[in-house]
Amino acid sequence: MAQWGFMVNTNNCVGCKACEVACKQRNGLKPGEARLRVVASVESGTFPNVQVRNYSMACMHCASPACMEVCPANAIVKDEDGAVLGIRDKCIGCKACFFACPFGVPSYREEDGTMVKCDLCADRRAMGLDPACAHTCFYGGLKAGPLEELSSELKESATSAMASASGATQPSVMVIE
Repeated sequence: MAQWGFMVNTNNCVGCKACEVACKQRNGLKPGEARLRVVASVESGTFPNVQVRNYSMACMHCASPACMEVCPANAIVKDEDGAVLGIRDKCIGCKACFFACPFGVPSYREEDGTMVKCDLCADRRAMGLDPACAHTCFYGGLKAGPLEELSSELKESATSAMASASGATQPSVMVIE
């Protein structure tokens, strides 16, 4: 199977956070609890030439996930689509995955003392549906799918990969800026 990932288009993301809400709802997370997806706004420039870009970010579903390598309970695995999944029943809550992840993605869930992270809505994908976050995005700012399909939509000049840690973990996220 092909490696799945996300494509974030900052030109289309309006920062509405519908993807955040869909993710929290789908994962049964209460207000104030861990967020598996975060929309961050980055401002640049000076008045009158100010620009705001919104980035919808979650687990990078890396080809070589550092979180999986350090988990002493083997509670993090990759599925056949390359999604990096956390197995809550096996998690011992040591937070090693959080410290190993170059993106600081796994979140500690106080309620049950386990780590949680995006699983690319494995149950929805099994039914042929998009992850809840991408399904909910009205403006085309967030898409999910096999990386080969997503990359065919990109123009090389407008693309930047998540390069900060790509040599080590090879994140499966593409960003259009």
